[in-house]
Amino acid sequence: MRGISMFSFYTLIFLITNTDSIRQNYNQINVLLINCVVGLVASIIGAVTIEHKSIGRKKLLFITGLLSSLSLVLSFALQDYSWHIIGIFATNFFLTIQYLTVGLYINEAYRTKVRNTAGSLTFMISRFGSILGPFMVLVSENLITGVSLIIISCIQLLFMLLCAISPVETKNKSLDEQI
Repeated sequence: MRGISMFSFYTLIFLITNTDSIRQNYNQINVLLINCVVGLVASIIGAVTIEHKSIGRKKLLFITGLLSSLSLVLSFALQDYSWHIIGIFATNFFLTIQYLTVGLYINEAYRTKVRNTAGSLTFMISRFGSILGPFMVLVSENLITGVSLIIISCIQLLFMLLCAISPVETKNKSLDEQI
């Protein structure tokens, strides 16, 4: 799940900075600065939301997967460049919360014996996601820009499926009870 989050996040970062239409209409430094502010706000909101009483880890992961997928579809459907950028920023907002929640979920879902190994393995897999992400920019340059957005949206739908079938809800449970 962490690899899917990183793949989606880095693909969108590279799309923001390397798409010709965005380069022509916006200053890249401003776009990256706005994206950093969006990430900071998402981190703060994510930290508060993770500990909310009525939202569990699995539910939050499912919701962020759904909202990131929907914002990508809207970003693709609305061809106006301003709405396109806003859709990508919204997706990065939800992906940041998703990444924070996945990290916490992985640490809580495994027993103490394998927790470090499982966490390290997920970090290693997330590196593959961040390495493969920039290649989507090449795909979008050689095909249609929307193809990469549709692929990321489908990957987020896969993420939602993984969240739905994950066996453990870790919210408000002690770490020793987990599988």
